[in-house]
Amino acid sequence: TSAACPPLLVNFTANALSPHTFTAWNWDFGDGASSTGINPSHLYLQSGDFDVSLMGTTTAGCVANVVEPDFIQIGGPQVDFSFTPGTACPGEPISFTVNVTSFTWDFQNGTLDSGANVIYAYPDSGIYYPILIAEDNAGCQVLIQSPDSILIYPKPTADFLISAGQLCGGDTLTFTDQSTSDNQI
Repeated sequence: TSAACPPLLVNFTANALSPHTFTAWNWDFGDGASSTGINPSHLYLQSGDFDVSLMGTTTAGCVANVVEPDFIQIGGPQVDFSFTPGTACPGEPISFTVNVTSFTWDFQNGTLDSGANVIYAYPDSGIYYPILIAEDNAGCQVLIQSPDSILIYPKPTADFLISAGQLCGGDTLTFTDQSTSDNQI
């Protein structure tokens, strides 16, 4: 396959040109995925050139292996992105950086933005896995979801209690913290 855009579904077929009977198959699709099926299908989600290998095992335990370099060629931008910091409180800014020309940031909370260097403050607590949507001049789009999460801590609830009663000048008041938080205060 040459210069298709991701995602690309490829159907593979094992053709054993041997008088032996094969009983086991081990495919390596070149992008970290594999299969033990005789005629598997695989969905490529990223652009790039991928080596595909197939190892077959016969009933006698003999192994045959074939590798096809750059067998799958998928066009589109090859990008990566970063963000810092990985933990924050609601409203604190997080910087996102990428190095391609046309892209959209999806912050996984219904908010989209564009720009090479974007700063975004998540308004709500939660765990987010941001996505970068990159597009090249041929119109191929690649969606890259960060394997790392952004943790936005929940805001604490501030509260206190005052010892009350009738007080005279010079008497002492006692303030007791009643604040709560999912994290240590």
